[in-house]
Amino acid sequence: AFATGRDPKHASVAVTSGLLRMMDREELQGVVAHELSHVRNYDIRFATLVGILVGMIALVADFFLRWSFFSGLGGRGRRNSGSGGDGNAIFVVVAIALAILAPLAAYAVQFAVSRKREYLADATGVQLTRNPLGLARALNVIAGDPDSLRTANRATAHLYIANPLRGKKAKETAGLFDTHPPIQQRIAILLAMAHAGPKALTGGPRPADAETTDAQQAGRAVPAPSLGGLPPLPPIMPPSAAAAAQQGESPAPGSPAPAPPHAPAPPAPPTEG
Repeated sequence: AFATGRDPKHASVAVTSGLLRMMDREELQGVVAHELSHVRNYDIRFATLVGILVGMIALVADFFLRWSFFSGLGGRGRRNSGSGGDGNAIFVVVAIALAILAPLAAYAVQFAVSRKREYLADATGVQLTRNPLGLARALNVIAGDPDSLRTANRATAHLYIANPLRGKKAKETAGLFDTHPPIQQRIAILLAMAHAGPKALTGGPRPADAETTDAQQAGRAVPAPSLGGLPPLPPIMPPSAAAAAQQGESPAPGSPAPAPPHAPAPPAPPTEG
């Protein structure tokens, strides 16, 4: 899955057919929420600007390298007769080193920013769905797939929710030129947000499902999930309790809602004696 577009009004989200076959509804919600988070956070626009800045650094470094090379060749005769030959040679060597290292450093910064934006998209996706286990299970399914996408390459790897290249999914530490953080670290963060362990990745009901079912059968308000670092949600109330809350009353369970009060009748006009 990937997202594209400069802002929420001009954006698109795509999901591969293989992902639709591999995941259930809850996991797909987590994936789509992650991609929508990229749109909400303007990550595509931000990545475009970072790419332009990296390209400008590469162009300036290439120009500086060519200028240093030709200026060094032009001053060869003067270096043979003068005393500044050694200083000019050192300047050329330093210029060549900087021209080579500057683009590499710029690309390293670009990939580091990309990894941080992936963490941000995970957190924002959880804020949208209020279900960190859905995205955690989806990432676990992707990590367990040993095959790489046939159409993926290094130029398009940053577009996907996880690194689609073979051998990049099982890495435990992020490399200097990796577009995505290690998928196991992302799963661990999501499990910590859900206050769950690795057993929650194997499927089955969520820990709060039993409490939710009991509350619904008893007619009580369903408690909202509590996620660290996110604002709490109001509890989900049954229809009768919601109507009573709108009227400012708390009727007993099973009792009918009271009728709204009638407006008092206007006073009779005075009679003449």
